[in-house]
Amino acid sequence: MLIGSISISINNFTSLQALDLTSNNLSSALPPSLCELKDLLELYLQDNSFIGHLPLGLGSFAMMIDMDISANKLSEELPASLSKLQMLEYLNLSHNTFVGHIPEQLDHMLDLDTIDLSHNNLS
Repeated sequence: MLIGSISISINNFTSLQALDLTSNNLSSALPPSLCELKDLLELYLQDNSFIGHLPLGLGSFAMMIDMDISANKLSEELPASLSKLQMLEYLNLSHNTFVGHIPEQLDHMLDLDTIDLSHNNLS
């Protein structure tokens, strides 16, 4: 089990295509350097204790297919930049404490097959 936070030097893994840190004891905010992994196809960070907001740079994952950041302690509003994930097929952000409205731009994500935003404070 990993404890602590994701290192800000995660961006050194420039060819990384999948990152699975599921069910650890990771906390703190998600580092913006995570968004520099341009080749990332799959991101699994569920069942940790991440806090704060989603990094605004999440929309930079041009080839991302699966993203699961559920069961954390993330809050604030969902960034409209999520809609830039045009290849995304699966998005799970459930069981956090997101607030506000679901961005209308998510309607433009044509490849999205599954989206789970349950157990948040969204309207």
